[in-house]
Amino acid sequence: MEQITSHVNSLLDFWIGQKPNRSVSSLSRASGVGESTIRRLKNGNVLPSKDNLIKIIVTLSGEDSLLLAYSKLKQDKSPLVELIENEYPYLINSNENLKGYKKINAPQNYLSHMICILSQVKNGINESELLLIFGARARGVL
Repeated sequence: MEQITSHVNSLLDFWIGQKPNRSVSSLSRASGVGESTIRRLKNGNVLPSKDNLIKIIVTLSGEDSLLLAYSKLKQDKSPLVELIENEYPYLINSNENLKGYKKINAPQNYLSHMICILSQVKNGINESELLLIFGARARGVL
């Protein structure tokens, strides 16, 4: 877990350094994770829940969904890939399905297919988890 915390802190420092108006407060607003949780993570005082960690990772990746963040992190050989695969094992083989999944034009049939798979694997899935995994486009499929 220390390697994960270190990598998240590196991503956080990079993310904040990209633009002068970025801060822990802006990450909190963008990710929906409490500012105090992010500060404690940054100071090495706590490891946030996996849900909060995933929200932070998605925001820091610059992507709008876990699916795209996972693909990007996998290409970068990030140590965060293992955390995501342990928490969301159905994403492991999703890279083949990602060809054609773009931020602007996500194929509705692909999202419908993945939502069906997830609801079977997890014995149901809620809207907030779908939005985290696939971004706002999932709302249109629901």
